[in-house]
Amino acid sequence: MTRLATGIEGFDAMVQGGLPVGSSVILQGPPGQEKLRFALTFLAEGLKSGGSGLVVVSSQSPDAVVADLRGLGVDLDAVTTENRLRIVDWYSWSEETILDIEEEGIVIRSSIDLTNLGVALSRAIAALPPDPARRAVIEMLSPAMNAYEVTQVYSFAQSAKKKFDRNGFTSLVLLEKDMHSGPEITTLLQPFDGVIEVERIRTGDRIFRKVGVLHLKDTAPDPTFRILEMTESGMRVVRETTKPSPASSVGPAEGAVLESQEERARRLSLIMQIASERLKMNPKDSDALFAMAAAQATLDDPRAALQSLDRLAELDPAYPGLWVLKTKLHARLGEADRARQSRLRADQVELPETKGAVSTVPCPMCDAPVADDATACGNCGVKFAAVRNLEDELEDLGHAAIQDMVQEGLTEGRSPPVPEAAKPKPELAPPSKPSPKPIPKKGLTNGLVLSERVDEWSRSHERFDQWARPDKRSDEWFGSDERNYKWPGTHERTGGRTCDGLPLCEPPRNDANRGMETVCDSARRRPAPSHALVLRSAVQRTPISDPNRRAVQ
Repeated sequence: MTRLATGIEGFDAMVQGGLPVGSSVILQGPPGQEKLRFALTFLAEGLKSGGSGLVVVSSQSPDAVVADLRGLGVDLDAVTTENRLRIVDWYSWSEETILDIEEEGIVIRSSIDLTNLGVALSRAIAALPPDPARRAVIEMLSPAMNAYEVTQVYSFAQSAKKKFDRNGFTSLVLLEKDMHSGPEITTLLQPFDGVIEVERIRTGDRIFRKVGVLHLKDTAPDPTFRILEMTESGMRVVRETTKPSPASSVGPAEGAVLESQEERARRLSLIMQIASERLKMNPKDSDALFAMAAAQATLDDPRAALQSLDRLAELDPAYPGLWVLKTKLHARLGEADRARQSRLRADQVELPETKGAVSTVPCPMCDAPVADDATACGNCGVKFAAVRNLEDELEDLGHAAIQDMVQEGLTEGRSPPVPEAAKPKPELAPPSKPSPKPIPKKGLTNGLVLSERVDEWSRSHERFDQWARPDKRSDEWFGSDERNYKWPGTHERTGGRTCDGLPLCEPPRNDANRGMETVCDSARRRPAPSHALVLRSAVQRTPISDPNRRAVQ
């Protein structure tokens, strides 16, 4: 399989030496200059090696493309003289009016019509000399999606792919991945032979570019995304990648970038410098000795690291990790006996500590080991002040808040204090009310004088009970002889209701019976209602006009 070099250092190794001849590959990624720079580098590599090529641009002018190729080391004068380059301009129609197709030197301008663009592409292919290693760059699919339907753009891409296949072109077709939906990208990728993807990621305060090959015809590509560096001299792929972080499933954490050897050496030397300063102040600083030994071991100086660990073993034989590190260093130097002894010592010292041994710290005054929770040193007698952190202060604030709440609850449970009785104020005699005017007697019904107003009578429920219920009647109302008592005008006082217990019979039901009285017999029996009921006409009176009651007879 013949392959063409891309001109990008480190990338050809990812695709088994280059792109297969005659393949058309999609180069997709975020908006930016990475994709066009990558594609123009591929085109410049062919022009510098004596090949020919063409480029279809829509994001910048032909003059900018020529300047980029010059910057990549292409001799444009020689290329133009040998007729080995054509630029199809699909950019100028947005700035000036272009009718159909216009040719000027190595530039072929096309209108916005995709049909005219296809004709311009065919003319550019026909103008180049025959060459089995011709290259092409197409940078117009994503802009065309803004003006045409996806089916139209797909038809143009498929037509261009067939033209490249017939004429032996190896092409890179650029695509803005973030501008299109998933189904649109799937449709546009269908006719092509492979996909190369460029990524731009941010890790901490740094921005990284990566490149990877998703698939490629007749190629087993590198499955790893590699770092893509852009410099003034060009682009190159770095073999070192970021180390996998434990939180890689969540997202890239800050500081997860693989540090270089220089940065690592600088960091370790800084650790050793800090440890040396601490040992000058306190030669018995266990933490500084262990940090010094770890840094020396990382810098491939196991002898110096063992010396630091020996000093630490004399000060604190139970220091965590001491004997494990000594075991590794002795094994690295090939000292099997000492490594075995250190391993046994690690089992004897460090394992019991993990089973519940009380951890100790050196006393700041006499360096004697004291427990973490000790309040005084048993050797020199110095007392320790507890170090309060933010959590302790927050806990104290919480206790104080709880105490306040309890105090408020107790205060609410107590009975409120009884206020002192105020001195009595002198009572003033209420103003005398004017005596009510006597109610004049007016209105006669059936020859009887009304002793009080009818509306007050009808509103009094007590009086209604007294004459409506037999058990509450009194002689005051009916007199001592109830047998011969006749009650006139009952319908006016009861609203037409019958009252049990009264010596009344059927009350009048219409206006024709008003003013009539019902007479009971001597046995006080209430006669049954019938047409034969004996009615006696009352004394006829003329109607009386009273504004507080209905007109009565």
